[in-house]
Amino acid sequence: MRITALELARRLREQQEAQQKWAEEHFETMDDGHFMAVSINEKECVLAPYPEFSAFIYRGQPQYYESCMSSLFRSSPNQLDRFIAEMKVAEFQLLLSDHPAIVDFSHWSVMGLTFRIDYEALAQHYGLNTSLMDFTSNPHVAAFFACCEYDNSLHQYRPILRSTQEGIIYSYLAAAEIGDPTGPEEFPSSIIGLQPLRRPAEQYAWCYRLAKRTSLNSRRYVTPSRFVHDPMVSKKVFEEFEGGAKLFPYDPISEKARQIFATKELSKGAFDMVLSRYSGRMKERSTLNALNRKGFTVVDAARVVLTKVERVQIEKEWIERRSDLASRIHYRRACYP
Repeated sequence: MRITALELARRLREQQEAQQKWAEEHFETMDDGHFMAVSINEKECVLAPYPEFSAFIYRGQPQYYESCMSSLFRSSPNQLDRFIAEMKVAEFQLLLSDHPAIVDFSHWSVMGLTFRIDYEALAQHYGLNTSLMDFTSNPHVAAFFACCEYDNSLHQYRPILRSTQEGIIYSYLAAAEIGDPTGPEEFPSSIIGLQPLRRPAEQYAWCYRLAKRTSLNSRRYVTPSRFVHDPMVSKKVFEEFEGGAKLFPYDPISEKARQIFATKELSKGAFDMVLSRYSGRMKERSTLNALNRKGFTVVDAARVVLTKVERVQIEKEWIERRSDLASRIHYRRACYP
C-alpha cells in the first residue's frame, strides 16, 4: 500500500518528537505555541516557532513539479518584470509601515535586540511574488498544503479529491547547512516565526530563498517524499485546520495584498525604494518609460492604504492579543568566551 500524506506527516512528526525528547532531557524546552528569540546579528533577533530543536523544516505541494521555483521566477521574468514584483513588495511594506501592530511591535526588544519584521516574507505569505518559498516546522501544516489546493476565484482552499494524483512533502535538513563549512555565506533558509501579523505564527513559518533558474529539487539537504492523494485523508486534514481558517485567520491585510497584486498604479515611494537597490543599473527616466509601456503608472501617493476605520479595528484587535503574545516569547542567555 502506498503512503498517504497523513501517514507521511506522522512519520516526520515522530522523527521530530525523537529530537525534541533528546532536547527535553538536556534543556528546558518551550511548549507548542511559544516562540524562542534567536539572535541573527548584533541588533536583531527572530522569534522561532515550535519545536526549538528541530533539525528539519517542511514544505507540502499538491503535486510534483520537475522545475520547482519560487513564485518570482516561475514565469521566466525579465528585469522589468522583477522590478515590478519588487515594487509591489515595497508597496506592501509601505502599507504595513502604518499598521498599528507593526508600529508597536517594532519597539519591542529582548536583551537589547529588536524583533526583525520580515517584510519580504510577509509579502510572500500574503500572496505577492518573491524569491522565497514557504516552509514550516510543523509536518501537519505541510500536509495541509500538500492535500489542499487554492481556489483563486473564491480565495479559499479546498481538499483534493483526485486519487490519481501524487502530492509531495519536502524535508529540508537546515541543521546540516548551518554546520557545513562548504555551504553558502548566507543560509538559504530563515525563520519567519512570530510576526505582528498572525498568519506566519499560525503556520509555524520558515522560508527558503531560491535564486533565478534554481529548482528546489536540485538543492542539497532537500529530500522530496511523494505520496498518493486519498480523498478521505484530504478531507481529514482539511477539517483538522478548519478548512484553512486556523492557518489563515481573518486579516484585512489579505484584501489589501490582493489589491496590490492586481494594481497597475504604484507609488513613487515604492519606485524609489526599489530603484535604489539597482545601484545605477536601471535609470529613473528609462525605467518609468518602460513601466508606462507595460501599462503601469507611478503615482505620487499609494492607492492601497489603510482607512481610518480599518486602523481602529486593527488596533483594537492588537491590544486584545498583545499581552498574550508577549507572554509566549522566551529567550536563552548565551555566554561567549
